[in-house]
Amino acid sequence: MDHRRFLLDDHPFRFDIDRFGKTEFRPAPTPLSGEQILECTKDLNQTFGKDPSRKKPANKRRKKGEPLVILKRRSIWFQLPYWKDLLLRHNFDIMHIGKNVSESLLNTFLGTDGKSKDNLNSRLDLQALGIRSDLHPIEVEDQLYLPPAPYSMSPAERKLFCQVLKGVKFPDGYAADIRHNVHVNERKIIGLKSHECHIILQHLLPLAVRKILPTIVSAGVIRISNFFKKLSAPVIRISDMKSLEADTAETLSFLETIFLPSFFDIMVHLMVHLPAQAKIAGPAHFRSMWPIERYLMRLKGSVHTKSHCEGSIMEWSMFTECLTFCARYLHGESQLNHLDANDEDCSTTPFFHIIGRGLSGKCIVTLDHKTWLQAHRYVLFNYYNIGPYLE
Repeated sequence: MDHRRFLLDDHPFRFDIDRFGKTEFRPAPTPLSGEQILECTKDLNQTFGKDPSRKKPANKRRKKGEPLVILKRRSIWFQLPYWKDLLLRHNFDIMHIGKNVSESLLNTFLGTDGKSKDNLNSRLDLQALGIRSDLHPIEVEDQLYLPPAPYSMSPAERKLFCQVLKGVKFPDGYAADIRHNVHVNERKIIGLKSHECHIILQHLLPLAVRKILPTIVSAGVIRISNFFKKLSAPVIRISDMKSLEADTAETLSFLETIFLPSFFDIMVHLMVHLPAQAKIAGPAHFRSMWPIERYLMRLKGSVHTKSHCEGSIMEWSMFTECLTFCARYLHGESQLNHLDANDEDCSTTPFFHIIGRGLSGKCIVTLDHKTWLQAHRYVLFNYYNIGPYLE
């Protein structure tokens, strides 16, 4: 899967022929700059919007000897003059990547029909690559038998796995109740939302597989869980992201020795690039899809007439704004009644005129510039926790 290209030059995985089928000496690919992408796509005739003929484009296979075309379209954002100069032109959303990785792991462990990454075609891929002969299909009485993989569970183990997830209880407001999504008797987990997959991947999955699956498999799952935990942290360091880049390439290469090639789709591969984007754009919660998805859910809930969706959303938005306006006005009036008539705040608008919650016996003091400098200097010299920042 070429994840070994991101490893250090002397990493043992690069020379492991038994588990990977060949050695890997190529360096990691260098991302293209905006100028290079413009040069590669300058001759493309791209038509944005819906196709007037409403015909789906023909999926043509590349003929033998035909050159490989990587870039088939130019993003519409390149019409902006500054787009080519951005360090981060497209942001990979950690929410959807985590959801897809979580679903791939759950469906593969439970052997869900149509969603598991372990099937006959995946085993035939191993046979075509000539690696991991212990997992190749075996013909028994005109039928193909698939030997159990390290992550395969028996029906009793799958039932126990589902019971562990179904019996989990969360603190109030921490996560949604996933008991309705876990079906123990059918040994299935269906209908999970993004945040539920986020909780399962980072907190529950390592606990559920630790005593059921072999150590080598549970170690890989724990490494994936720790990867998403570090990326989702509210505060990150550049040095941590650099070490996480190396750890991610090693983790994915380690998972290649456990899972089948079909497991490593584009969503799993994007884990390699998430630490590099975090070094440029900062913590994930500033650029994730969580607030957008929550707001879209509120908009979908406001639609009562499906033939006029926009009108329903607009009516709900106006009603919400009016209600918020009235609530803030009444709240501001109640606060104004407690102020002294000589206070300056009485002449101001009641909206957002007080920030925070006042303590009992409060006293408002306006500092001049000299007093503010003295207070600031006092904090610098007397606050213990500021020492590392001064150093």
